[in-house]
Amino acid sequence: MKTLVAYSSITGNTKKIAEVITQAIGEGAHLEDILQKPETDLYDLIILGFWIDRARVNQDMAEFMSQIKDKYLAFFFTQVGWPYGPTAKRIIAQTSQKLVESNNILLGDFHCQGRMNPAIIKMARRLPVTHPRGGYSLARAALLAESQLHPDLEDLKLAGEFAGKVVAKYRSQISN
Repeated sequence: MKTLVAYSSITGNTKKIAEVITQAIGEGAHLEDILQKPETDLYDLIILGFWIDRARVNQDMAEFMSQIKDKYLAFFFTQVGWPYGPTAKRIIAQTSQKLVESNNILLGDFHCQGRMNPAIIKMARRLPVTHPRGGYSLARAALLAESQLHPDLEDLKLAGEFAGKVVAKYRSQISN
């Protein structure tokens, strides 16, 4: 089984998760930054990893993802926001729908918090609480502080388990 773990990472959070997933899959897994334009037709299974930009899939990954058709897929993402909040649920639903619309077979998803770029934190601290993009309130400060701890060891463990589940599901699908 040839597996591509294709990722888009700006701060290194998503790349770290992608490396763990690739290692967990082991033989036959290939790690590639999507900016290197990996050839998806060479792989049986593709696992996509991306960061969230303004509550949606980042543009580079959205473009890469739109070209993938008729594949077994799974995806994961990192985001600063709370990992089980409404934004994460919406991202999962929208991404799943787009991938299935391209005749892909979706085998799972995983997400975790990621550390926010320090330059953005600095900028956020200057925004008033009423700013439409989320000013610096006590709740926002707590979220940003928590995000700086991720991905943590538990996140990495769960990413490895996710990889195992995706591979098992893929093998089950192709044996039927």
